[in-house]
Amino acid sequence: MNQVIAQERPRQPWRDAPWHEDRDWDWHRAHGLTAEQLIAEFEDAVAMSRQILGNEPSLDTTVALRHGGQSEMVSVRWVVVHLLAEYARHCGHADLMREAIDGATG
Repeated sequence: MNQVIAQERPRQPWRDAPWHEDRDWDWHRAHGLTAEQLIAEFEDAVAMSRQILGNEPSLDTTVALRHGGQSEMVSVRWVVVHLLAEYARHCGHADLMREAIDGATG
């Protein structure tokens, strides 16, 4: 397996986020943004992800997953599968909310 350890700092807006004031800032920040701003951020993240994956020679390359002040090595494949699962989960939540509003299913 290839091994890559990302050395990049978090991108904006997370880099300068006021985590010390609001530990759940990432959950609360969208309240002040327009739908257009949120869609633009999403599209920027998708473009960045496509660029990163396009430059990766193999899904078996490992990267450092940092959380709670610690790191563990995971494959790019693991990251992609978990991102897809998380995205699907949120699409399901949005679908449930829509169904609750208009009653339509499917």
